[in-house]
Amino acid sequence: MDGSCGTMNVYFILFLGFFAFIEVNSKRSKGLGSCPSFNIATPCVLDYKFHCFVQKQCPSGYRCCSYGCNRRCVAVRVNGKHLGSCRKSSGRKGKKCKKDSSCKRHEKCCKKRCRRVRKKIVPVRRPFKK
Repeated sequence: MDGSCGTMNVYFILFLGFFAFIEVNSKRSKGLGSCPSFNIATPCVLDYKFHCFVQKQCPSGYRCCSYGCNRRCVAVRVNGKHLGSCRKSSGRKGKKCKKDSSCKRHEKCCKKRCRRVRKKIVPVRRPFKK
């Protein structure tokens, strides 16, 4: 053997590992809605407290989504439902509503008004060190 077979095996194993990583991370996010689009400009500086690299860094009900030129844990619907409780709502009353789907992803329809029930963006769990 000239060693090329061993090198090919290493690349093949890396190739399989990459696809296994993609498969595991995509299954973790099933049930979560799609990432919202943000028409914003952010500084292209990594803030390790808020920047997510993988989905498992985000708490339940949040998804690692593009946010300007960064990635953040963003509030999403789970199985079409908004998470949070009207008892813990905050902020001023928003637009009139009849159901949660007419409110933003981080709001619920509480007493016929959209109210914020959780933060739109949260810090990551287990941030990477610099």
